[in-house]
Amino acid sequence: MSEIGFEHMMQLKAAYCFRMRVESGGYEMFYHQSLPTLKSESGELLEAVNIHTNIHHITPRNNYHVVVSGIGERRNFHKMQWNGAKTVRPDALILSKREVEIIALLAKGLKTGAISEKLHISNHTVKTHRRNMLQKTQCKNSSELISLAFLQGYL
Repeated sequence: MSEIGFEHMMQLKAAYCFRMRVESGGYEMFYHQSLPTLKSESGELLEAVNIHTNIHHITPRNNYHVVVSGIGERRNFHKMQWNGAKTVRPDALILSKREVEIIALLAKGLKTGAISEKLHISNHTVKTHRRNMLQKTQCKNSSELISLAFLQGYL
């Protein structure tokens, strides 16, 4: 936050995974997203909407990533690894900011043409990024790519 600036906190989303005990007595993996909704005149955060999604059916393991990303016009993307994690995945995926933008738009259901218009790049550039990401991640299709990006903490 100090890099981005606290004055921008209303345009940022924070996300991470955590385990929580469920009614059956077992533990399941949840994805937490926090969106600030109100700050004081002095700039202190007063309230936020917190969304918890059960993702145990996707993965039972925590990736120990904290992601801070921009909302709306903000294009910030910071992915941090929690150093206190007992297990750190050696195969952590490294995606560029542009690749993350494209995956996020794919996850929203946008097609190549709509992505190219939104990002002001050519259709060919979008297709090249998709092809490179599929090759880099060894995914077979966009659905697999989106799922992997979610597991790695990019979405």
